[in-house]
Amino acid sequence: MEWIKEEERRIPVISNVDVLIAGGGVAGIAAALAAARLGAKVLLVERYGFLGGMATAGLVITVPPMNNGLQLEIAQRLQEMGAYASLKSLSEYYSKNDVSAYTHAFDPEALKLVSIKMLKESGVHLLLHSLIVKACVENNTIYGVIIENKSGRQAIRARVVVDATGDADVAAFANAPFEKEKFENMLPVTLMFNITGVNLKEFYNSGFNLSRIREIIEEGVKTGKLDFKLKTKPTKNAPGVYAEATIHEGEINVWGGSLEGIDGTNAEDLTKAEIITREEAWKLVTFLKREVPGFESARIEYTATQVGIRETRRILGEYTLTIEDIKNKKSFKDIVAKPYLHSTIAVPYRCLIPKKIDNLLVAGRCISVTSDALPPLRTIPACISTGQAAGSAAALSVSNNVKPRMLSISLLQESLIKQNVDLGFN
Repeated sequence: MEWIKEEERRIPVISNVDVLIAGGGVAGIAAALAAARLGAKVLLVERYGFLGGMATAGLVITVPPMNNGLQLEIAQRLQEMGAYASLKSLSEYYSKNDVSAYTHAFDPEALKLVSIKMLKESGVHLLLHSLIVKACVENNTIYGVIIENKSGRQAIRARVVVDATGDADVAAFANAPFEKEKFENMLPVTLMFNITGVNLKEFYNSGFNLSRIREIIEEGVKTGKLDFKLKTKPTKNAPGVYAEATIHEGEINVWGGSLEGIDGTNAEDLTKAEIITREEAWKLVTFLKREVPGFESARIEYTATQVGIRETRRILGEYTLTIEDIKNKKSFKDIVAKPYLHSTIAVPYRCLIPKKIDNLLVAGRCISVTSDALPPLRTIPACISTGQAAGSAAALSVSNNVKPRMLSISLLQESLIKQNVDLGFN
């Protein structure tokens, strides 16, 4: 391989903050809100021109109920805009025995706006269109990051950094230990997209329902009416081809099939995935328009900004949550996140603390969990919960002048409870 040697240069420090949040997905949003509300000077850096991560850029807009801590506050703010509701309340076609009836849906454009409003109200400073390219580390302690954007190469100093990038980018740059499955074993990727112009009443009255979308596609492939390259059946905790209603009449949210063998930290793999999944999405909708009642006037309203990545790096933390922990309903003295009110799934603080590197916390799907335990902990509610915990821990570490791994657990738990987080103690 040919190499180019980069010249040494001085990089301007554009900000010096208490807490730096790397990534503006829902984990980063929650972390920033929690840290700022506890008095920290907070800067959130995001690569896109909007916030929300997979909830907006990925169109993951049908989710388990958001009902704990900041989850609930965000849901309520969306609800005030008419942009959040349970699917059961939206359609007479969902029965009480239908699992989808207990799924909630929100408008991604509303979330983009609500998240910025909430962050501004809390005093968080935002820097969009900026990509983190390096961690600044000395004596195994992170003290900032290097970013690149239209203004050039810049540095940000921080007393504590929260990695909410989804891929543990900052942790990897800092040489914190992490795990990553071989690409052939990683969870598959999926392009989400919304179809509008669907006459759902005609669709239902013709004997169909949205849970049969997969069956319709598979029949089209079987009869030769559709040439579809992606996996349609559920595999590796991915639903294949699937669809849900949204909060808007005539619109559905579609999982466009599973593509395996993609490493979400490899640019060539990501390029391949974007091309293939968008081609297949167009073929899928063209088939539905031609063959299925109610879809005659349907069209792709928009595809996700990026293909949906379910799994890449997971840090090796002070504790690694396992599938056995979840199955055995294990409780933890250092619990800091309970993503689902009516579930026993609990996340201990140690899962947010990477080994070897100080002043770094992690939130979202790259926390310390095994691959088979990841699915319930990479959802939108789960990422908000771990983000709120990490942001709170970061701010408290600064105000108490301690490293995050030395922070009092009881102090952190008391703070989270005051923030209306139910940790299941009662």
